[in-house]
Amino acid sequence: MRLATERRTTSRGFIWASIDGGMTSGGATGTGDLVPRPEPLEGAVAPKPDPEQLRAARLAELARGRLQVGMLADDLVARGRHLVSEARIGLEEGGATTLYVAVGFLRWIDEEGEERLAPLVLYPARLELDRRRRTLRLRRIDDEDPVGNVTLREKVRSDHGLDLSILDALPQDDAGIDVPAVLTTVREAIRQLPRWEVLEEAHVGLFTFTKFLMWRDLRDHQDALLESDVVSRIAATKITPSQTIESVAPEELDAKVDAATLPMVVGASPARRSQPSVVDKSAAGVET
Repeated sequence: MRLATERRTTSRGFIWASIDGGMTSGGATGTGDLVPRPEPLEGAVAPKPDPEQLRAARLAELARGRLQVGMLADDLVARGRHLVSEARIGLEEGGATTLYVAVGFLRWIDEEGEERLAPLVLYPARLELDRRRRTLRLRRIDDEDPVGNVTLREKVRSDHGLDLSILDALPQDDAGIDVPAVLTTVREAIRQLPRWEVLEEAHVGLFTFTKFLMWRDLRDHQDALLESDVVSRIAATKITPSQTIESVAPEELDAKVDAATLPMVVGASPARRSQPSVVDKSAAGVET
């Protein structure tokens, strides 16, 4: 869901400064009502808006806690209903926020000619849908900090050798996150790459980083993890036994293996320590 912006407005930081605390609606800081695009009049040709008037109108709306969205009312409500539902499921099942306001995007064409689009800065948020009035309110989550797209930072580092480490520790200004500084740094990093550009746009959407965070945790702690004999065998491309293990017939297991030396999660009673023999007797039709 794209928030309607125009380059001269976003370049001065109005959108993200508002999301970062200046935007108010009904006295609530960091809250704004999403306003759909007006319905076109049948047969009418809409005049091209004057850029300065458009900018002034959007700033006035923003000051009132109203964020313009480039969608018609029905589409906005339908998209909002989907986002609200998916964000709730993500929170219930994964225990983490998945709904964000993404500010600033990196767009490029990969080696296969496919267009790639990735957000730069993400503000945790939630959408509140009033089904009766068919309105949507966007609210920033106060107890969660904005984050940089560290997944993107790692991808462009490994694939293209680019340094976007600014996404690891986002710079601050008086309004909160210094998003213009982030965009400037990213532009500088990609300026020698054809068909790469930074877009000054804001979108509301669902973003997850679970797989990347799991991968990074494994990468950062791989030496400690590989100290485990079990983990090292699982991770090895070729499994080689460290010792010769004597094969023991099931009927001889209780006699040859001391149950007291076997590692167990909980203490087992003497009766449970003889489970192999009980299983064998059950298979043979012997009551125990």
